[in-house]
Amino acid sequence: MPQGANGAVMTAKLSLPPLPALPTVAAIVPCLNENAFIGQFLHSILKMDYEPERLSIWVVDGMSTDGTREILATWAAREPRLHVLDNPRHTTACALNLALRASRSDVVVRLDVHADYPRHYISHLVALLQQHGADNVGALRLTAPGNTAWGNAFASLVSAPFGNGGAAWRSHPHGLCEVESVFCGCYPRAVFDRIGYFDESMIRIEDREFNARLRQAGGRILLDPTVTCVYHPRTQLRSYLRWIFSGPFRVFYSRRLTRTRLFGARNLVPAAFVLYHLVLPVAIWLIGWIAVFPLIVYALLAVVASIGEARLHRRWVMLLLLPPLFYLTHWSYGVGSLWGILRSILPMPAPSPEGKFAH
Repeated sequence: MPQGANGAVMTAKLSLPPLPALPTVAAIVPCLNENAFIGQFLHSILKMDYEPERLSIWVVDGMSTDGTREILATWAAREPRLHVLDNPRHTTACALNLALRASRSDVVVRLDVHADYPRHYISHLVALLQQHGADNVGALRLTAPGNTAWGNAFASLVSAPFGNGGAAWRSHPHGLCEVESVFCGCYPRAVFDRIGYFDESMIRIEDREFNARLRQAGGRILLDPTVTCVYHPRTQLRSYLRWIFSGPFRVFYSRRLTRTRLFGARNLVPAAFVLYHLVLPVAIWLIGWIAVFPLIVYALLAVVASIGEARLHRRWVMLLLLPPLFYLTHWSYGVGSLWGILRSILPMPAPSPEGKFAH
């Protein structure tokens, strides 16, 4: 049985009713302007090995303008299991709640259009819920490597521990383990009846807030690294940096919106990294050039991490790409964190919901 951080066996406290032997499953899918991915995604989900009569797919479209809606309409016309809903409010949390309210099922599994899933993905997660009495289960998220050195570099940015901070669902744990959160997630429907739906004031971090609330209520979240999905990261630098900035900004700004604590000490490290740069001239004036030593150590760690990723992908040009990209990633995360902290303290208007469907 999975163990907690202190080695003690964890027991569920939500006391949810047991699932049926073959529960009905609703796959809920937020979507916005995904014409490049939606067809392949639907094909893979409809080929799942879960009993077809027990599986329904609910795609909630944020009023796409790139042809996605037409693709969805074509698929829905010939596939009765596919249901398409409109989401005029655009945000992911609203999309998830629309699907939750419209569907009726014993189990709810969230899926991302930007990921590929094996045929047994849903059946495996449902079995985990049944076997371990968990309240949310998830798979290991791998990253698609891309076809170029640039694509390989962005895959490394979101998968390498030096770039992403070592989240369990990206860091290859050795076996079934209890975690703080998982990529997407698979829940008994009764979880939502017990603790409520996704918080629609949360932009980009609705999963994180819900899972934190779930754990505070005594729920358990399990990660099984023996089942995987493959995520397709963004590869445009401007879009990527906005995504990196927005995540921590929303995490720290959430202090104005919820009492649920969403950040820990490790989330402050990039902010400290940025602040150190700002005080560096004063530090050099006070103690000399030894103040640069921490940045030298950082540069060496970035090079070592880049060597490992270049060997993994067998593309040595990544040694030139990754160190500056790691640096930009940590700066963007740190600046986003600091701006989120300031916005949570200062009496300023609420930020607009940018990053509506961040993958």
